[in-house]
Amino acid sequence: MSQPDDNKSAQTDNLPGQAAALFLGANAFAPYVDRLQADFGSERFVDWATVILSQTMQTTVVSIYKLLPPAAKTAEAVDMRSLATLVRNVVDTHDVIDMMLGEGQSTDERHLNRQLLGHYMAARIAHVQRAVDAAKAQQFFPDAQSTYWARIQQSPLYEKRMARLKSGESIFYKTRAERLIAACARHADFVGGVVADLSTYVHSVPPALWLRPAAETYGDSEHNRDLIAVWLRISNYFFARSIRAILHVTSYEKSPNLDDFLNHHREVFSG
Repeated sequence: MSQPDDNKSAQTDNLPGQAAALFLGANAFAPYVDRLQADFGSERFVDWATVILSQTMQTTVVSIYKLLPPAAKTAEAVDMRSLATLVRNVVDTHDVIDMMLGEGQSTDERHLNRQLLGHYMAARIAHVQRAVDAAKAQQFFPDAQSTYWARIQQSPLYEKRMARLKSGESIFYKTRAERLIAACARHADFVGGVVADLSTYVHSVPPALWLRPAAETYGDSEHNRDLIAVWLRISNYFFARSIRAILHVTSYEKSPNLDDFLNHHREVFSG
């Protein structure tokens, strides 16, 4: 990652400020990702899911930063669709991290969530391998999905709405609205609207872009910069919330830079 032009603006809500904040968070968190990988390799830390989710979040925010327009406006196009996809991935990855590592979970809840993760992964791996090598899928994954599902149903926290997860196409039994309320409190409705708008950018014929003047759809315009600044503010918040969950389960001490980033993103929006 290259240094942003103005680190002093990290506490502002414009595009350069939010870009600088993202830069601060990603650079402060990078040593923790490396430490997690090393501790997992030496078996000092054994939770594979935490390691992979940490790496996923870190690589996603770094990718976002690399796609951002420069501090000064240019005539270059801005890849709004890729940015929208990555920002939405930050939200979704946070939701998995919160589900797997969030504080205040009972033993039964944590166990159920890990079974759901195992069921989802077994289903997705089997789906891919059946298409690529059906014989291998039948050999290695004949019972994994059904075994996980039996354990899920045996959980004292099992409820009927989880039945829709049996196909293994999703991991979430709580709705997006429920997850946003838990994470964003008073800002949940607004963030939900932004996430819905992000989704319109990722279609092959993106409705969000068709509603804009052709000259502005991918242009480095003030409108797009203001929009990306909001996306970054939301990304920074969910990134910070994910880091807190990871630090909780690892008991790693916060560095001063990481502490600054986390303290500035305790709410989605200030005020």
